[in-house]
Amino acid sequence: MGMEAAGRLAFHLPAVKDPHRAELFSLVLRNEPLTRADLAELASLDQSTVTRTLKPLIDSGYVTESPAAPAGRGRPRRVIRVAVEKLCAVGIKIGPHAISGVLTDLGAKVIARQETALDRPGPEEALAAVAELVGSLLDAVPGSRERALGIGVGVSGHVDPPSGTCRFSPILGWHDVDIATPSAGRPAFP
Repeated sequence: MGMEAAGRLAFHLPAVKDPHRAELFSLVLRNEPLTRADLAELASLDQSTVTRTLKPLIDSGYVTESPAAPAGRGRPRRVIRVAVEKLCAVGIKIGPHAISGVLTDLGAKVIARQETALDRPGPEEALAAVAELVGSLLDAVPGSRERALGIGVGVSGHVDPPSGTCRFSPILGWHDVDIATPSAGRPAFP
């Protein structure tokens, strides 16, 4: 999960439903560490708006603010960061010879990595292996099932994003395979 994707995911976090908070969350995630003044400048907002908008993110633990530290003359500055350990996400890549998976924190740091070898898997075999791999990744890090934000599945070929259907994958030999529904409904994922 790259930083841009993580910023888009911010809209799905409970404390970040408001688009203004989501934008600030995304800015902090992509540019941290920041002060409130830095964030106000990046967002083209005044500091009081930044303070008011950040409060629910800080209160819910999605964003942390360091204790004030002197930075020369003037008021001590607090540094704002995303609490990357609060949530995690699973990324899966279905290839012609293996299914690879990673578990990452909100900062896209890989926490766990696993791979399952499969030679030219059919859709049912591949999606069953995906479910098993997701479960294994979540079990590899204590508490990750409760903190899991979602799963991203990648396949080579033409994928229809709204439906989650792989229309055609020449490398896998798949035609019109629904990837999203089986992945979301698997018991391996909360």
